[in-house]
Amino acid sequence: MITIRHLTCTLLLAAGVFSTVTCVAQVTLPKSLVLEYEFTLASIPLGKVEKRLRFMDDTYIADSVIKPNSAARLLYSGEVDEKSVFKVQDNKMISLSFHAVRKNHKPYDRKAVFNHQNNTVVYSGGETETLRKNTYDLGSFPFAFLLEDLGSIENKVYQINTGKGYRAYEVLKPERQKISTPAGDFDSTKITLKRQGKDNRFYYVWLADDTHYPVKIVRNKKGKKSTLVLKSVSR
Repeated sequence: MITIRHLTCTLLLAAGVFSTVTCVAQVTLPKSLVLEYEFTLASIPLGKVEKRLRFMDDTYIADSVIKPNSAARLLYSGEVDEKSVFKVQDNKMISLSFHAVRKNHKPYDRKAVFNHQNNTVVYSGGETETLRKNTYDLGSFPFAFLLEDLGSIENKVYQINTGKGYRAYEVLKPERQKISTPAGDFDSTKITLKRQGKDNRFYYVWLADDTHYPVKIVRNKKGKKSTLVLKSVSR
């Protein structure tokens, strides 16, 4: 569970409006976690995605592996491996590095190292960029929601680094929803993230109330939707 010293409990009023009360909880980010998802593109099954979290030497490592099925290889460009290294300080996720590799069609190898002492990002080609406020990397940002107070997340801007640059996403008003997945039924909070400067780029993330695990993730790019739905959880 998470390291939260002062947790804000989110309540939904009958009118559908968020209200918050303060309570105290002591939770810890899982030191070992595997989330397996069913992966679809435009409702076509493409295989599975595994997101893994482990704790080692005072840092966390988040791995994400996309494994398309044999029938999907004509629609999907190949297996992608992602690895994020981050630490948690003052209940905030701090990205240290991100590495993404595509092995098959149009292969790439992208890496970003985040230097918080001189506020720079260094890419694999040697290019540098200023480290932005609220920087997260593409691989670990789904786990960042485990550390969030969902009652006050509206309007927060996530600066998501892809290993070759930034994309800024703003959180719209959260919604309460019940959701069914192969892993079970969940009371959840739906988070909508809109890419700044783009009216047709969205992320939607459904977070289970009890754990904040992302039980469903949808990426909408120009109306083309790729979807992850939780299949199993292991620790």
